[in-house]
Amino acid sequence: MARKLNKRLLGMVALFVGVPVVVVLFLVFSGMLSTGDPKVYFEDAKKFYENEEYAQAWIAIRNAVKTRGGNRDPDITFLMSQIAMKQKPPSVGQALQALRTTVALKPDHVEAQRRLAELYLAVRYWKEAKAEINRLIELDPTFGKAYLWGGVVEMGLADAEALQAKKVPYYE
Repeated sequence: MARKLNKRLLGMVALFVGVPVVVVLFLVFSGMLSTGDPKVYFEDAKKFYENEEYAQAWIAIRNAVKTRGGNRDPDITFLMSQIAMKQKPPSVGQALQALRTTVALKPDHVEAQRRLAELYLAVRYWKEAKAEINRLIELDPTFGKAYLWGGVVEMGLADAEALQAKKVPYYE
């Protein structure tokens, strides 16, 4: 009886103490509980980006975002969008999310607004592109390409509307 009890006790201790310790160690070593300075990782990522080492830059910028406060810095999120577009193949979804975050954190960030509008235009998200282009024109009325992009968006919306009209309704 005592041996069975000791085996059970050992199993319970391993389960309730050992497993959480292993999980915490995994999180610390994987960088999920990183408490470092995001600016250090940001500088590393910038250095890698300038040297065209995009894989290393991506790792460094992800670490910068994971650290405390790193995802609230518009410079970090903007660099993240640039690095995402340099990946092979480009991570368009990551770049869009990073640019949206940058614009949300710093609404007067004109370069992020330009890239966001251009990216929406490139992936043919016409409604989103139109909203971002209008916002870009408000921020920087001297940027001539924005007016051209606005015309392209209007043409894209007109084509999409014609395609929607041709669809045959489905009847059961």
